[in-house]
Amino acid sequence: MWRGAAVIAAGNVDPVGAASPLERRLVEAFVTVVVPLHMLLPTAGGWLMVLAALRGLVTIVRRPAFDALDRLYFVACALIPGAYLLNMALTGWAPSWLHRPAHLLITGGLVFLWIGRVGLRERAFFRAVVLASFTVLGIALFDVLVNGSVRVFGWRQQWNAVPFGNFSLLLGFLSFAGCIGAMFDGMRDRWRVTIGLAATVAGIHASILAGTRGGWLAIPILIGVTLWAALRAYRRRVFASRYFLPALVAMPVFAVAALWLSDTAQQRIDIAFEDIEALVQGAPARAAVDPSIGLRLEMWKWGLEKAAERPLTGVGLAHFSEARQQAVQSGRMPATFGALANLHNELISSLAIGGIPTALAVVAFWILMGSWFVRRIGHGDSFFFATSGLLVVVGTGVFSMTEGLFGTSAGTKALAILLAIPAGALRHRATIPASDGAVGAPDAPLRQRQPVTAGDASAFSTALADRRPRTLVVHHRSGIGDLVWHVPYLRAIAATSRGGRVTLMARPSCRAPDLLGAEPAIDAVIEYDYRPRRNESRRGRDSGLRGFLRTAALVRSRDFDRVYIFSSRTRYALLAWWAGIPQRAGFGFSLAQRMALNLGPCIRPHRGEGSWVYPEATEFARAHGFVDGPLLPRLAVPSALLAQAARTFAQLPVPRVALLIGTSEPRKDWGAANFTRLAQALLDRGFGVLVLGGPAEAEVADRILADIGQRPGAVAICRASVLQSAAALKCCDLCIGNDTGALNLAAAVGVRCLGLFGATRALKHDPGIEAIEASSMASIVLDDVLRRVDAIEGFGASEREAAMEPGGSSA
Repeated sequence: MWRGAAVIAAGNVDPVGAASPLERRLVEAFVTVVVPLHMLLPTAGGWLMVLAALRGLVTIVRRPAFDALDRLYFVACALIPGAYLLNMALTGWAPSWLHRPAHLLITGGLVFLWIGRVGLRERAFFRAVVLASFTVLGIALFDVLVNGSVRVFGWRQQWNAVPFGNFSLLLGFLSFAGCIGAMFDGMRDRWRVTIGLAATVAGIHASILAGTRGGWLAIPILIGVTLWAALRAYRRRVFASRYFLPALVAMPVFAVAALWLSDTAQQRIDIAFEDIEALVQGAPARAAVDPSIGLRLEMWKWGLEKAAERPLTGVGLAHFSEARQQAVQSGRMPATFGALANLHNELISSLAIGGIPTALAVVAFWILMGSWFVRRIGHGDSFFFATSGLLVVVGTGVFSMTEGLFGTSAGTKALAILLAIPAGALRHRATIPASDGAVGAPDAPLRQRQPVTAGDASAFSTALADRRPRTLVVHHRSGIGDLVWHVPYLRAIAATSRGGRVTLMARPSCRAPDLLGAEPAIDAVIEYDYRPRRNESRRGRDSGLRGFLRTAALVRSRDFDRVYIFSSRTRYALLAWWAGIPQRAGFGFSLAQRMALNLGPCIRPHRGEGSWVYPEATEFARAHGFVDGPLLPRLAVPSALLAQAARTFAQLPVPRVALLIGTSEPRKDWGAANFTRLAQALLDRGFGVLVLGGPAEAEVADRILADIGQRPGAVAICRASVLQSAAALKCCDLCIGNDTGALNLAAAVGVRCLGLFGATRALKHDPGIEAIEASSMASIVLDDVLRRVDAIEGFGASEREAAMEPGGSSA
């Protein structure tokens, strides 16, 4: 009969596609927790990764199909373990060498497949790396300032200083990558940029406090990678940006300044120069190889000698420990060498321990994994994930020139998870086509690909071409009339939104699903029941913290790009922020609300005459460029409902007057006795009378009809839907009633109205509503109302009959 708006209760979320919103929330919760937790407690982080891998295994069992991206990722991760197995087959079995690469292949691989099938929004990963950056800085500051440590070995020394500092540095750069898109978007999300830059500083500072000299050498390389990725994705906009290049230049400036001001860093640098000077000046052998740099150089020399002796197999994984001990016993290497598990250079270690095949596998791993991310660097939500993955590959590649790629368990797990998360997110985006649905891609839950038929091609192409933002509009007011006033502005915002539609959040008392059931600009309605009206005497379904979080999770699952909040309430701004909506606009009357908004401009409260709701809604829509000025609220009535109403009231005398007896508050009610006398007077003049109210007014309406003697010229409607009531009002020539939603509904469908205002401000915005004002409702007398009725010109059946003609269903 007509297109109905979908209604979504905040407590119920239907699964979309193969992955439910609950599964997506589980993925986001895992990502948000595992990265900072691993930096704080690597053992706990490792167990959490194992649990996620088991969940990924369940997901794969349910949907076992592997595509080319899955195979490519697993091939890259299997190269090094495969080379190890080959070497063991030739030189002897040493299963302990497979333990750490297995994290990359199995644990990280299953996490990759889980995220790749469920999907992940970039906001969740951004939160994770930001929290992790602040976590490592807190650990470093506590270790240095409270414990007095010279170097940072993680919380309670659960890390090694070198990988802790290296991954702290990487987290800082990943935080910077997460705010680059916002810089090129005109700084609309200033909070994201601010937090991202602060996290960048935190990660770099933690690395400096850890004293990781090899990691510091990677800073200019990582800056270069970041610049290259930005140029590849944003091209000329890079040099036109007022924010990106200054922020990029500020990074090495801060790093140099921090190194200069840090006593620990200066001490580590001085030691490095002393080591190098001692080697250059030909210091005695034992003194030259004991310091860190001297020992590394001697290990590299020894490793290259062993590689030259056995280029295809090296000393063998199973025999590396024995070869180290022989070098110490022969005096070739110092005693400290016997306790080291690698040569502190992954390429030389691979050549010495596993020969050329193992070294080639390491190089191929870097090339394949790097190309996996390079090919996916682009605009939008792919840029952050692809750049993050590339930074991890390049960063760990640089770090492994002075440290082993799998040197520590904590570092290996960090590598596995920081590759699996962005790779899985990119895999999901690459295999799921964009959609114009309510949830929408690229952040929609995984949908199995279906063949596109010829009939679907046009619609599918249109969906791909429509890149307008997915929009949520929040309507705070509780009345039907308040919502009617906002309808033209909902249409204006929808015209700039994905599919020409918006999702509306409104309170149940607005009756939005019913009122907007025929409105094409509304895609769906989210009913937010957090504070019912006082006369309802009940607790809201979504009240309290639990209801807030449940509603935020529902909003998050819909993946909106922006929200326009027609309210000054801080609650809605916080809800949108918590739900991760990137662009958030609201009235901004209070500082508290403005803190959670990032899309201006804000507006000022209405100070003029009349109700403030419509003027403020108008000004908000005008300030954001959706309209040039006020738009009169007009509502469409479905033709089928209008025809049905015409048949129902065909025998009712004309002209017809609707008496609107409903009210949301007793103080606005003119009273049943007054409406009874008015109905009697109108019937005496030969008018038809329609008594209209809601279900709560059914008893009052029956009493009015009984008091006037059940005359044939009067009927009552109190149990109709909002649109059925609108159709009934459309059949009338005049409406007289309280300041209630039905009065605004009547004006919106083009019926002339007399509003009774004795307890509230008169409505001035719509010329279709004429106000009868008094100091109180009791001060409005019947004679005044009848005089206003008699003064109305053109009041007759002709207008009604014109409205009833075919095609007259639109306002």
